[in-house]
Amino acid sequence: DGQLLRSAGRVSRRDIVQFVPMRDFVNRSGSELAAALLAEIPGQVSRWAEMCPGAIQNLNPPAQ
Repeated sequence: DGQLLRSAGRVSRRDIVQFVPMRDFVNRSGSELAAALLAEIPGQVSRWAEMCPGAIQNLNPPAQ
């Protein structure tokens, strides 16, 4: 609908992730759907990391 989601008075910074349009896979195999989904993940993670600088490095344990 073109509007970002709201929750508890907060507006999301981006819309919900949609990796691939399901209508494109109605008559295709599950493996084709899986391959298309997996191909989208790196781009989704990269866009998220750009929006949340420092989030990725915070996931790594400190070097000993």
